[in-house]
Amino acid sequence: KKYPDKTAFLGTNSCVTFKEMLDKAQSIALSLISAGAHKEPVVIAMTRSPEMIIAFFGVIAAGCYYVPIDEQMPAHRTELIMDRLKARFIITDGTTTLPSQTSADVFNYSDASSLTEVTPLAAERLAKVRKAAIDLDPIYIVFTSGSTGIPKGVVTNHRCVIDYVEQLTKVIGASHDSIFAMQSPLYVDDCLKEIYSTLKL
Repeated sequence: KKYPDKTAFLGTNSCVTFKEMLDKAQSIALSLISAGAHKEPVVIAMTRSPEMIIAFFGVIAAGCYYVPIDEQMPAHRTELIMDRLKARFIITDGTTTLPSQTSADVFNYSDASSLTEVTPLAAERLAKVRKAAIDLDPIYIVFTSGSTGIPKGVVTNHRCVIDYVEQLTKVIGASHDSIFAMQSPLYVDDCLKEIYSTLKL
């Protein structure tokens, strides 16, 4: 509300303001809620971009937790992760190869994020999900490299992210004028430093 037209995230091919980010994330959330998603993992299989981050927030707004998949990840690794997750929903931009045998519902990012207006009824649905959320709910799962043969999912909750970012931004002296350069891949948890510091500030 304070900085609606300020750039939130800038990528190689796209740029998004905070207002655009919120609108698209709410649209994604409503798509997932309408499909029956509830407190469960949602796979994000997209190219590293501001749109991928928006998909993260859409999953969170739906009361679920996101699982990022790298577009360059070998198909076998993706299949192992999907097999362990048993995820019912995937959001993709069409650039990432998905397991051919998946039974998950696949949402196209462009379609899921294209809702032009949040009606009062839809806003009520989003508010109900938010009110039911607690700090110990998972926010994301990232998978280890699988060097032992099987990738392992590491779960992080909202409270861990909030506490970490509260301290990080104080220590580094960041403010609302700070610009973060994000070098970390979006499928590792190190990227939380830039993503959630940006939101906080």
